Amino acid sequence: MGTKNLRLKEIRDIISNRKISKQEELLNILERRGYNITQATLSRDLSQLNVARKSSDSGSIYFIPEESFAHTSAPMEFLYGARSLRFSGNLGVLKTLPGYANSVGALIDAKDFPELLGTVAGNDTVLLILAENSIREQFIAALSDHFSNVSSLIQ
Repeated sequence: MGTKNLRLKEIRDIISNRKISKQEELLNILERRGYNITQATLSRDLSQLNVARKSSDSGSIYFIPEESFAHTSAPMEFLYGARSLRFSGNLGVLKTLPGYANSVGALIDAKDFPELLGTVAGNDTVLLILAENSIREQFIAALSDHFSNVSSLIQ
């Protein structure tokens, strides 16, 4: 297993077993475990792992959404945390629960839809940018083929 894969496994383990609220805190733990990386590298790793934030007793903490529904009957291909989807021209606005937009956007990006130029995620909103001549209905159909809850999100 390569260094990056070991580091990703370590990050997953730390987030799963501790309440981490800041990247600096996670960087310090990783450094103590022998991983000397930059904040930019950690940000990319967190994005690759689809890490999101959620509220807890002590404030906002990191979590990995797949773990939050791994023990339920929810399908793997589910946009967990997504609330609604609306379009205007070639732009789609996907609303999520607070802290879920980054991981929802990453799940969509990972499918590499030909109609989709890219996504931009904030805290609770994902902007979907469709290619100029793409057909919105085809994109929605393709999205629905991959994620079981898309039809319930359309407004």
